Amino acid sequence: MAIDSSGTQCMSPNTTSSPLSKIKYRDGEILNQGGTKLIVQTGGSNIMTLESPYFGGGSYQFFRDDDLEKAAIECQEAMANLDATIQ
Repeated sequence: MAIDSSGTQCMSPNTTSSPLSKIKYRDGEILNQGGTKLIVQTGGSNIMTLESPYFGGGSYQFFRDDDLEKAAIECQEAMANLDATIQ
């Protein structure tokens, strides 16, 4: 049975638009609402390694940051507002 889930990601583009976008995980790939994808190479409870299949792409490590301590201020604020609307 394939794992299939969805969520929200935050990227700080330094624009006036929202830094939040929807993502979908399915069959070892993360797809964002803009249509780009990342391939999950390894995943664990604290570190995830993702690969970009596009020209000039590479592998990138993402570290768990439940308190958003390393997140851009725009992302900290947007995710706090998102959490407030969910609760």
